[in-house]
Amino acid sequence: MNDYLVSIIIPTYNRKDKLERLINSILQSNYPIERIEIIVVDDASSDGTDELINKKFKNISYIRNEEEKFLAESRNIGAIKAKGRYMFFIDDDNIIEKDTIVQLINVIRTDNNIGIVGPLMCYYDEKNLIWCAGGKFNRFFIPFHLFLNKKIEELQLKSLIIDDVDYFPNAYMVRRDIVKTTLHDHKNFPHNWEEQDFCIRVKKLGYKIVTVTSSKIYHDIDYRDRITRIGIFKTRDQIRSRIIFLKKYGKLRHKLFFWYIFFPISVVYYLSKILNHNDRYQLLNSYVCGFIEGIKWSE
Repeated sequence: MNDYLVSIIIPTYNRKDKLERLINSILQSNYPIERIEIIVVDDASSDGTDELINKKFKNISYIRNEEEKFLAESRNIGAIKAKGRYMFFIDDDNIIEKDTIVQLINVIRTDNNIGIVGPLMCYYDEKNLIWCAGGKFNRFFIPFHLFLNKKIEELQLKSLIIDDVDYFPNAYMVRRDIVKTTLHDHKNFPHNWEEQDFCIRVKKLGYKIVTVTSSKIYHDIDYRDRITRIGIFKTRDQIRSRIIFLKKYGKLRHKLFFWYIFFPISVVYYLSKILNHNDRYQLLNSYVCGFIEGIKWSE
């Protein structure tokens, strides 16, 4: 088991303190450090991330984007460089436990039908509270996190594996053979919905996606809100990517539900967030532009 090289790919942007904390947690892993390849993809940070790496982590692979390429393409850049048999994509605002990698490897190596494994993700500030145990789509094609805001002790699982998962956000391990042919679609989904799109395409190849509940990470997020993508680019990309995703994968009933029920409600909710923001006019323009781009999109 410990003979497998694991590439850990960390996209980062202006969060050097969180990045440092994550790297330190990886270095404390009980998986052999010589079998771990850490690749940091710095998406044009301006907070001294490059100085941190050069000073404290000279032995890891560091790639700096000279201009912002966003999450999906940064993951791809790291994946293309990676040498590992398995690639563990993880965002910089996490920490892992000592046995996180071992537990994931224990599962993915035993079944060639498993293409992606992911850990149980808990809140950093409430470590017994689950943020995500994998993602699912409901019958209306709306994504949701399994066991969101449930306490770990409340889980009543017959197995340590949840094998009916549709996607993973934030952190997931993938077979190298898959990534060779199936990268994240950074053109259509540069920052939002790229994980759902990636996982759907992997499942269409015939692979399973499973959660390994004995493997845990802790996600340092400071929100409990439904809307988190507020920003000039993120607002535009969120609505654009959502519409493209629906066009690409949604069935007729999903589209009818989205446009006649979900979309009107989401517009009201989103506008309530935007109009309370200092950059409300720019954000509103971004939202409208993203909507138009999504409507015009075609494969």
